[in-house]
Amino acid sequence: DDEAGEGKAVPPRGALVYPVGSKTSIGAAIQQLRDNQTLWLEQGRHKWEQERKSSKDQAIEYEEQRMRALTDWEYEPMDDRLAGHAIYDDFLKTYISLDPVRTTQVTSVFDETTLREILPRIEAIDPKRFLHLKRYNLHLRGAPSPNARLQFPTRQTFPLTKTRGQWLFAANSSGSLHDVLSVYYRPFVDAGEQCFRFLGGPWEMAFCGIRSGGGQCILCESSSCVKLQKCSIGGMGNMLCAKDEGKLFA
Repeated sequence: DDEAGEGKAVPPRGALVYPVGSKTSIGAAIQQLRDNQTLWLEQGRHKWEQERKSSKDQAIEYEEQRMRALTDWEYEPMDDRLAGHAIYDDFLKTYISLDPVRTTQVTSVFDETTLREILPRIEAIDPKRFLHLKRYNLHLRGAPSPNARLQFPTRQTFPLTKTRGQWLFAANSSGSLHDVLSVYYRPFVDAGEQCFRFLGGPWEMAFCGIRSGGGQCILCESSSCVKLQKCSIGGMGNMLCAKDEGKLFA
């Protein structure tokens, strides 16, 4: 990682500094902000998503499920793996992916009429999985790259503030996010999920890097309003797409 600079970035005057490794969650720190106060995410890695299980632990879990399936005819291991993410529909004879935030609508493939509506499970908005931003006029800043003086698109590729996990911007939220590299990775069973999901706004993103593996980088829906300024968006590898004043850089 490119984290070596001439000096450590200095937070804006009056900002609330959130240090790496803090026992207080970022969500709790946001609640402590005064009106119009900026939250400064200190240089380093900030992570709120749960650790993925090791191959050994997964093998043990699968073996336990297999043994249970042999003795319990009503048990289906797939139900455990998809708990909270999908349910089996007896009428359609298939699994339906659940939206953890909005109502899931099941429509007919013939005339697009609504066959069923499944209300969102609010408890599914897990703080260990989502950073749920609900405040109005919220401003978050990170430590910029040491090559910040260079011309775009070099600057935002390696911000010194890095996060791992999903961001959820609520319908009544607004604000800005500058100089943060955000990464989200999930196995392809969750390919319909996003690193950033916007339900409201306006939000402004500047000099940010957004990476996603096994999912989408950004999803804007409902009444969302998002402005991306000098940001790079792409997968986990070398293929990135950056946009500056209507021009694409890949």
